[in-house]
Amino acid sequence: MKTIKILIMIFLMVFLITSCKQNDVPSEKHEHTECIECGKCTDPECDGTETDKCFGHTPRHEHIPCLECSKCIDPECNGEESDKCAGHAPKHEHVACP
Repeated sequence: MKTIKILIMIFLMVFLITSCKQNDVPSEKHEHTECIECGKCTDPECDGTETDKCFGHTPRHEHIPCLECSKCIDPECNGEESDKCAGHAPKHEHVACP
């Protein structure tokens, strides 16, 4: 009777040990893809915290200077109104009398 109990105990231990075995498939490691603007991760599969992920940026504005006042003439300019060129009236061209 004692032998049967020992065999049952061994069977249960083997069963428990093999059932708790972890998955043999290696987990894919996340590779950090750094954003050139903020240094945060741009990989959509990033498993980091929300503060580690880059969610994109609004495009940077390129200043296109006016030849007369050097203020911006880009219609998509998102700067202050004082930084934008509102346009200029045509300059008076002196025409000499013959």
